[in-house]
Amino acid sequence: MSSKTFNAFTVILACGVSWYCGQNFWKPLIIEKLRENGALRQDIDIPNVDDNIPESIQDVKNQIRIALNLEDEAAKQQEMKNSVAWAKIRKEKGISTDSEE
Repeated sequence: MSSKTFNAFTVILACGVSWYCGQNFWKPLIIEKLRENGALRQDIDIPNVDDNIPESIQDVKNQIRIALNLEDEAAKQQEMKNSVAWAKIRKEKGISTDSEE
């Protein structure tokens, strides 16, 4: 990339990031102030910003799993770990499995 292209890309990226961060920072503050003043229009449905805030890191992890459809993979991995662990225990204790009989 030439330096002019890189500079243009940097400016566009900085503008995009600042716009996005500004939206996420200022929008809730402005909506809250308008609600306090009674100047918020009632004919426009504005979702409550606090509804989307996760309460813990586990909520964030669950939302990511749901979004990426990792629920099945996590269950499969846990099942696989359990079966491997049980196989080791059976082997150590000399217990035969149903498939070996």
